[in-house]
Amino acid sequence: MTPKRLWHTIMLNVQRNGYKRANYLRKHNLFCHIGEKVYLQGRKLPLYSELISLGDNVKIASRVNFVTHSIIHSMLNSAENLSMADKVQEQVGCIEVGDNVFIGAGTTILSNVRIGSNVIVAAGSVITKDVPSNSVVGGYRRRL
Repeated sequence: MTPKRLWHTIMLNVQRNGYKRANYLRKHNLFCHIGEKVYLQGRKLPLYSELISLGDNVKIASRVNFVTHSIIHSMLNSAENLSMADKVQEQVGCIEVGDNVFIGAGTTILSNVRIGSNVIVAAGSVITKDVPSNSVVGGYRRRL
């Protein structure tokens, strides 16, 4: 962890509420975009946070994980005798959340996912694919 990232993580932890945490992230341009009236319960700064965009009136509960990258390449590339052409590249992608979205506690959102507007994501969900606007989703398989 870089000193700058550590500093921002400490500062997120001393903010008194989720609105202040979102305002801190907005003020320091730590996300690609943060709309108005965003509430962020979580206190950790995701890796590659500049790839995350949050619309207006987004509410994010505790322990929500924004996974903008995958480290599976490190395991796959550890095999011996791999040529450079066979090496797997790190997968990095954006996460976009529309307006008027609630994301429940313990949800994991993987890279290259867009959550539309007017969406409720149930607690403990794993979001692996795009979620259309005006939806309620939940569970591991992102049932509509």
